[in-house]
Parts: sequence; structure tokens; C-alpha cells
Amino acid sequence: MNVVNSGNSYQIYGNGLNVYKALPSQVYEVVFSQFTGFSLVQHDDLEVNEDKIYGSYDKRADKILKSFGATNRNLGVILSGIKGSGKSLFARMLSEKALKANIPVIIVSDYVPGIANFISSINQEVMVLFDEFEKIFSKATTASVRSFESTHAKGA
Repeated sequence: MNVVNSGNSYQIYGNGLNVYKALPSQVYEVVFSQFTGFSLVQHDDLEVNEDKIYGSYDKRADKILKSFGATNRNLGVILSGIKGSGKSLFARMLSEKALKANIPVIIVSDYVPGIANFISSINQEVMVLFDEFEKIFSKATTASVRSFESTHAKGA
């Protein structure tokens, strides 16, 4: 039995409990439960399975990681293009390289209010991959507009 104390709360866990000072270098996905809040769940690695890769993806991925290492701030990269242009391949290549550099990869595939605060609470270098950003966060914008309109409707 393991007992974990946080504030005035005590949680009981089995013998499989491990405590880390930092996230191990692997791929995670952000999940949310209305009962426990946000957490990270281990995800299969994002592997590159293509036999032949055309273009300079490898050099671009190296350049991004080099730029990240040379700066003392956040670095954002937006991948855009038509379907089939290699965005997912490049994201997998960059993820593989991040893992090899001991940088955990966190996949965000759904919007839940408060997710930015959760990600900000991770106090180490990580690669955050927003899968289908436009689709996910356009839902958030639509929900925010609806909420604003309902709370500011005439007569409210």
C-alpha cells in the first residue's frame, strides 16, 4: 500500500505507484474526467513507418529541435497544407526526434475548458502536439460565443 498526501487529502494506491520528478520521455495524451480532472495517459509512440521519405522533412525536424534548444522561450510550429502534403508524417518525425532528445510528447486531441492551465502546470520541456487544431478549437470558440450570448441576452 502507498499513501499520497496532497494538502489535507490522502489517497491510497496499490504497490504499482511510481513517483517521478519529471515526465518520462514517452508519448502521452491529455484526457479529462469530470470526477478526477485532467491527466495524461500513455499513448503509443508516433512512429514513422514509411520506407521512403521524399523532401527535407528530416532536416526541418532537426532545425526545429535545434531552434528550440537555442531559445529560452516557447517555440510554436504550425503545419498547414492540403490533405496528403505530409503534415502527419512530419509531426511523427518531429515526435520521434523529440523523444530521442528526452523530450516527452503530449497529444491534445480534444478541447476542454481549463486545458491551457493544465498544460501550463507541466514544469518541464515537452512537445505539445495539437491534433487537428482548427477543428478542436473552433468548437471551443463556438461554445464560448454561445455561452457569452446566453449570459448577455436581452433581459438577462
